[in-house]
Amino acid sequence: MTLDWELIHFFWKYTARSLCIIICVWAFLQGGVTERAGALITIVAWYISFIHATHDGSGPAITTVVVDIVAMLCFAVLAIWSRRPWTFFITACMVNAVVTHFIARTLGLGTFAYVTVSGFWGGYGILACLAAGIMGHRALVRQGG
Repeated sequence: MTLDWELIHFFWKYTARSLCIIICVWAFLQGGVTERAGALITIVAWYISFIHATHDGSGPAITTVVVDIVAMLCFAVLAIWSRRPWTFFITACMVNAVVTHFIARTLGLGTFAYVTVSGFWGGYGILACLAAGIMGHRALVRQGG
């Protein structure tokens, strides 16, 4: 039995995109100022990265690396400004995603390893942090804080 890597990649990519839309809309509807700012950073970074993505297996476009660095810095500023725990975790996820870009170039990671690691930290990881932030905000609202 062989794995259909194209099908796995399809689900990996489109599940992340769907979750991004769902979680960012949730942040705008149910989150506070910090969660909305995190969603805005996420949406802008994902959109710009999507527009400038390479599809030839050569690794990330320089624009994608720059966008990820800027997003990482924006999340760091958000973490310092808001002092919410989830913002520090989302910043750490972006640090991992940015470092992955440089490790992939330096060590010549295979496409599968690169896409998996960068997709996990720069995709699913930040979405999980944002979702945790929204849930935390909702809990504070329910407690009257």
